[in-house]
Amino acid sequence: MQFAIKLFFIVEAISVTIGDLLREYRVNQNKKQKEFAGKILSPSYYSKVEKGKHKITAEDLISLLIYNQISVKQFFCRLDENYEENQFLEEQLNCLLAQAYFQNDKSKLEEIKQQVKDSCLSSEAKANQLLYADIFLALMNNSLQDNKKLQDKVRKKLFSMDEFDEAKIMLYGNSMRFYSLSDNKIISQSLIRKYRETNNIIIQKYLVSLCVNMLIILIENNDLKDIKPYTDVLEENIDNPDFLFYRSVYLFLINFIKYKNLGEEKYLGKCNKAIEAFRTFEMNAYADELANFLKKHK
Repeated sequence: MQFAIKLFFIVEAISVTIGDLLREYRVNQNKKQKEFAGKILSPSYYSKVEKGKHKITAEDLISLLIYNQISVKQFFCRLDENYEENQFLEEQLNCLLAQAYFQNDKSKLEEIKQQVKDSCLSSEAKANQLLYADIFLALMNNSLQDNKKLQDKVRKKLFSMDEFDEAKIMLYGNSMRFYSLSDNKIISQSLIRKYRETNNIIIQKYLVSLCVNMLIILIENNDLKDIKPYTDVLEENIDNPDFLFYRSVYLFLINFIKYKNLGEEKYLGKCNKAIEAFRTFEMNAYADELANFLKKHK
């Protein structure tokens, strides 16, 4: 079962000023200026920083980013004058990778890898895109568990990155098969505790994706006694219209779990309805995966 859902986002036009970037992050977190500034800056001073009327020291800026759980590295990368162009290119490549992955198109993934190599992205960005592509290819070839070289590469990448930020959570979500069931429980539940109350919509999506992945892992391991941390998060977020895809997958999984626990055919019928919904939306490859998953584990 290809469970690691590829996430990609359309980012709005990005300014190169510190104030505008701070405002964007604050708005994305649904915070007022006073809440965002905390005790680091007075609300009036912070307001003028956003408007570009006051400067902010490097020490205060870094403290502000850490306080609001914003990656310092990512923030400063976004001040680069070429960021917007490169970000758009990365987003397009992400979309292509996701489409090829969900369509189970290995040849397309190989083509995209060559596009990445020929692109004008930085060496680091290229390496990241190629790593994601290799993970998806390994998933499609069912060779992820045996690919020790790729596993070591991912672990090294995760180890070298800062404390879990958006990029690191995404990479972990796409490589959960590298970890044991017990390790995945520890890591995923730690992330839930840390980010469950976040207002950052991107991290919310990653967290929802991780919880969906964990339900699949638990079903595969016939370990259904530890689902509550994940179902609680999904129940809290599942009505968000931005999470329609995850809602559909979750409805399939929760009804499958009810069928496993209670043995009632009505829950199996709901699983089949979820599969048909994916076919209605012409996501036939994913519908086939769910159908095969149902057949294998029921």
